[in-house]
Amino acid sequence: MSSKLSLGWDPKSSVEATAEEVSAADRYSRRLFDVSGALTRVELYRRGELVEVDYYAEELGSILETHPRDYPGIDFAIAGSEPAPAGFHWELTARYAVDGVAQRFVAELVDRAEKLIMGLEYAASGELIATTKFWYEASGEAGLMFEYASDGQNVGVLDLGDGDTPRFADVLRALPDPEFYTDGRMFPTQLTGVSSRSVFDRFRH
Repeated sequence: MSSKLSLGWDPKSSVEATAEEVSAADRYSRRLFDVSGALTRVELYRRGELVEVDYYAEELGSILETHPRDYPGIDFAIAGSEPAPAGFHWELTARYAVDGVAQRFVAELVDRAEKLIMGLEYAASGELIATTKFWYEASGEAGLMFEYASDGQNVGVLDLGDGDTPRFADVLRALPDPEFYTDGRMFPTQLTGVSSRSVFDRFRH
């Protein structure tokens, strides 16, 4: 098994960091790979302290056999992806306490250009807690972030470029697809029949 250090917690980061660089970082990660080069887990560190381990190639049962021994007192997550229509895919993360008790679930919808379109956060019970959606500039850079309560009502808009918080109604008038952003419970038109409940059911597979 081999490992690589990276600044930040992005498991897809292609930039390696040195031990000296991460020693001064607020957040960094250590990615571990099997002999074939496939990512198996990511250790997440904050100010030098391990705070979570994310597994990419193991089931909950096998993790519970080894995780408490290898990482005593550390919470963990199981991450994976599933295809969706029209070139989209779901990135799914289930977070657990060290004893295997579910804490929360996060599903992120990513388009064919690898842009994050929306994210849904669920309680351990499966209840939808919050939804986040993103709008992108023509350059491909994320321009706006929309936050919604569990009932689909918008609770905030953030301009990711300058940090401003514009009025929701003003922003909607300028968007090419206002219906998608009006209600947090709406999904892209390509995902006909998808609901927040059907997304959560993916965690039960």
